[in-house]
Amino acid sequence: MYFVSELLSGIFLIYVKCYELHYDSRDCLTFATKKHLAEGTAPCMCEKLSLWCSYCSSIFKITQHPVYPCFAILTAFNPRSTVISNKENRLRHSQLTKELRRSGFSFESVVTCSPDGRWAEQGVMVAMDKSEACRVAARWEQNAIYWVENGELFLVPVLLAGFEQQSLGDWRGFLYT
Repeated sequence: MYFVSELLSGIFLIYVKCYELHYDSRDCLTFATKKHLAEGTAPCMCEKLSLWCSYCSSIFKITQHPVYPCFAILTAFNPRSTVISNKENRLRHSQLTKELRRSGFSFESVVTCSPDGRWAEQGVMVAMDKSEACRVAARWEQNAIYWVENGELFLVPVLLAGFEQQSLGDWRGFLYT
């Protein structure tokens, strides 16, 4: 019981952190299942939950609104959320855009960042179906993608196990102003 109580304290701290970022993470907490608690895998789940909540609070800087009815937001930066050098990230971004062009996809630039601006990643808004976007993201070792359909923003897990697609709300509410 002590382990579970400590674990629940850890989840509470993650909740507070997410809440401070102005995202109601109660939806995130539904993913911390009893199974994870019973198997003792929860500390790993707490780290994943923290990442997931960070992804939920991201905002987007764009120079042009996409004209696509649905699109994915993809990046090649920081594979599996492991920070790498700016040089490596720029190279990966260049390779991703070349791959997309060769495959015939149209896209626009986007910067995904934290609300406080301390973290930012270059990416693209690309007109492709969601399953293809997830395959591309997996090749670039990304934990999740953002998906926009009919103006609604979704967070879609790719490599981050234990999560389900989550609606974040109106896409325009996540644009940097």
